[in-house]
Amino acid sequence: MMEFRTRFERVKVHLRVGTSRMMISWIREGLLDFAAALVSKNTDTADLSVTPLYPSDPVVVCRRDHPKAGARSLAELASCMWIATSSPNLTDDPKSNRLNHLFETHGLPPPRIVATVEGLYETLHLVGETDCLSLESSAVVTRGPFASRLSVIDGREKMVE
Repeated sequence: MMEFRTRFERVKVHLRVGTSRMMISWIREGLLDFAAALVSKNTDTADLSVTPLYPSDPVVVCRRDHPKAGARSLAELASCMWIATSSPNLTDDPKSNRLNHLFETHGLPPPRIVATVEGLYETLHLVGETDCLSLESSAVVTRGPFASRLSVIDGREKMVE
């Protein structure tokens, strides 16, 4: 950010936080110029220019010393509390929520979602400070301000997109 400000000191910068769906919608509405966002293979980006920055396969994340960090299956995590991300005004269709879809795909009852959060930083802060789990990009445990506080629970079930 500082390098950008040095090169373009007259450009106004306003940062917005939201889910990928929200940010893509804002780009299409002309409210954002660009976004750094998770984009799944199923996201319609035909009208957008997309540049991959990092691999972003979805994984279950927890705080480093979480009691279930060694779990090997999603079924072992069924009793855990989860933080979900969702855009406002979406239907309750499980496929619109990756976490619900993951549980449904593997024949498990819906996850115990204790909060739905619209921002990634807020989600990662909650996961890093509580026993809650979340389904997030694998990049969050290798890059960025929360990487040192988070771990992947490497179960045998993988997210199907």
